[in-house]
Amino acid sequence: MEIGEVKINMIRENLKGQILTLLESMHALQHEGYEKKVDFLNDCQQAAITIGETIENKVSESANIVSVLEQYCEQLFELSQKVEIQQDEIQRLDKMLYSVEEEIKEIEPGYQIVFFPYKASMWDSMESIWKAFSSDERCECVVVPIPYREFDAKANQWNECYEGADFPDYVKVRDYRTFQIENEQPDMAYIHNPYDDWNRVTCVYPQFFSRELKKYVKKLVYVPYYITAGFITADQLRLPVYEYMDYMIAQSEKFKDGCKGMDYYDKILPYGSPKADRVIRMCSDGVVIPQEWKSILQGKKAVMLNTSIGCFLAQGDIYFNKLKSIFEWFKVRNDIALIWRPHPLLESTVRSMKPHLMEKYRELVAYFKDENIGIWDNTPDITRTVAIVDAYIGEEASSVVNLFGVAGKPIFILDNTFFEVYNKDAAKRAYLVDMEEVSGKWYGTSLYGGLYTIDKDYEWVEMITQFDNQTKFSTPYTFLKTVQDTVYLSPSAANMPVSFRVDTGESKNLKPAIDRFGRLKRLAVYSDKIYYLPGGDNGIMIYNYRKKAWTEVIACIEHLKQNAAVTGETTAYSSVFGQYLWITAEYTNRVIRYNMKDDTYQIYAIGAPNYGYTGIVAEKECVWLLESHTGKLVKLNIANGKLQEYQPPSDFLSWSQETGRRFVYGEMFDMGKYLVAAPVFSNVMLKVDKKTGEMVRMIPTFWEKVTEACNGYHPKTHGAYCFAKKLNENQIAIQRTYDGALAVIDVETEEYTVHHPRYTEETMHKLLDEQDGFEKLQTYYTFCRRESRLFSLEGFIDDLVNDRLEEVKKRQKEELSVVAANLDGTCGEKVYEFMMRVLVEQ
Repeated sequence: MEIGEVKINMIRENLKGQILTLLESMHALQHEGYEKKVDFLNDCQQAAITIGETIENKVSESANIVSVLEQYCEQLFELSQKVEIQQDEIQRLDKMLYSVEEEIKEIEPGYQIVFFPYKASMWDSMESIWKAFSSDERCECVVVPIPYREFDAKANQWNECYEGADFPDYVKVRDYRTFQIENEQPDMAYIHNPYDDWNRVTCVYPQFFSRELKKYVKKLVYVPYYITAGFITADQLRLPVYEYMDYMIAQSEKFKDGCKGMDYYDKILPYGSPKADRVIRMCSDGVVIPQEWKSILQGKKAVMLNTSIGCFLAQGDIYFNKLKSIFEWFKVRNDIALIWRPHPLLESTVRSMKPHLMEKYRELVAYFKDENIGIWDNTPDITRTVAIVDAYIGEEASSVVNLFGVAGKPIFILDNTFFEVYNKDAAKRAYLVDMEEVSGKWYGTSLYGGLYTIDKDYEWVEMITQFDNQTKFSTPYTFLKTVQDTVYLSPSAANMPVSFRVDTGESKNLKPAIDRFGRLKRLAVYSDKIYYLPGGDNGIMIYNYRKKAWTEVIACIEHLKQNAAVTGETTAYSSVFGQYLWITAEYTNRVIRYNMKDDTYQIYAIGAPNYGYTGIVAEKECVWLLESHTGKLVKLNIANGKLQEYQPPSDFLSWSQETGRRFVYGEMFDMGKYLVAAPVFSNVMLKVDKKTGEMVRMIPTFWEKVTEACNGYHPKTHGAYCFAKKLNENQIAIQRTYDGALAVIDVETEEYTVHHPRYTEETMHKLLDEQDGFEKLQTYYTFCRRESRLFSLEGFIDDLVNDRLEEVKKRQKEELSVVAANLDGTCGEKVYEFMMRVLVEQ
């Protein structure tokens, strides 16, 4: 008997009830028909036949019941030949039916469990649950693959899709056209598509939307088709399925914690992920390698390249160029095998959302296949591939990367703007983030973790400390402020803010006693408080450094978001004048004026409704703002509300990211007579005369190459500058992203000197000695090595081929605690045990 096939000595509770009700009706019909002298015999016979056939089809030990029903039908036939029926003959019929009733009541209750997958490649999100139920003889497990549609934007039409034939051979599937859910009314059903009609790329047929299924299913259970690094993303918090499901299977307690405050919170069961079950089992037991893969994999380590939808949507042709460079590199390597597995929906997403790139995608696929770069993996079972290969390369924002985490296989996250390995001199190039002067010395932050000093010539950058339990290679800290001899650092990839005393060298973690604590950005100081502005979903975090106490102000940030058509990072830039902290956001024309003296605030709607702002300079009577989309300079008279707008120079050039996001300018500095604006997606640095409004290009030759892509830099991704700082009343320092060159400019004369900040040799030793680059940014991030100037793809492959990553695998296992529960592969069993209790009790 195949797994999932059921014919046991049990019967579903609702079917048992229907049969017993029918038997009661037969009793009544016999007596009424006998007393009223009407023909009831045929109706009773048809009912008996129906019961007999149903019992025979559903119950293995049904012979006695069927035999009694056959005798009952024979008795009815004999009575039909008589002119008159006696009461004792009706009593004999009653006795037979009573016998049938008693036997049916003794049959153990059975349950129908239905699984409604739509993509065969996502079956692993249900399989271990299905297997656990299938091992219980009380359960009739039915797998009903459902059809779906994919949207083709070029043809402006939905294409019909059905993958019922692509499921594993051991899974007996039922054709959805023969499965009548209205009649079956399952006791429990599992789905992994939560979107119903919310998805613009793929959509299951309307009769399989969660709201339709719930009409006929007693218990509807949603199992996510993905596995994350342990958290739920904001875009997954509100989906149609949550209104209609009875339960949701969550991969961990931390995942469930991310849903606090949602109506469905109590429906969430943190039992793990069936996807983890499967990958754990397959890595342990081994898998059969496809015959056509064996010659390519023979005697080699293998890596899987995962290309998912997120990078494509964010970077478009930049992403395709990166893939081409990877293929060219693997083409000349004979000691490693590459398996390329595009996301199952990648091609349809290109076709529907960016059809102008469809030809480039096809050319890329053709190059990979024609040049025999590696194995093209379009098989429906990704878990098998995870079990076969030795490591992962690809993006981080993909559920696939977490399968490798669970499997304990090394992960390398690509930077899609890198095309070559950096030499030692280029790797030493120091990109600054912020710096502050303390006791005549510059202290700063950089791309790599720690606090640095920068020499007076802006040539050498030296690490003075790294902070415990924080990331080392992925910008843990960004902005900083000093109070007396203490430097306060704002966390980006780090877990919490820190402080550092320059006189003693003492550092402290400043953990807020607040649950909602995310990435922070710029800082402001007023009185005995430090204001950390948000770069995520939290509010303004305020630290009283005398009382060592934290508070959070959220209302003004929420007010900022109101009526915004699109939201991005909560804040962009800020300016302080006196007791007032002004805050902008690039997605709204609303600007906050926060009173740091009494913690009140005022919202100003400035300029056109579609405006947004980045750089800001506040003065006593007015505020200057850089409009994020057009590059205009907007001046607001605070007293009378009068607006003035200034157009950028006629030779102004700007561009947007692949996603359409646009920041023409970033930081703006108040230089007394002038304002200076630093270019982001623009090649023009502006100097503005406050009195006349005249705008001029500043040091144009310094910005000539910022529109040109090169290794590690792309203008649509990184912007023209990475760091800018007002040094004194006359000078500004600004570092371009293109090559890390830093200009120190006299704003009045526009004379400037160019410097090339580099890490000292000692700093390079601190960064790299006994460091393999593998780390976890925060609790919910992937444990991995990230491509950078320090760590290349080539270096990762060399380490893999030469077995230098065994220690990494051990550390990776230790980092899995927040990823998923039941990492012994028993999620499916735990779900089954709980759900059976639900079914029995109901």
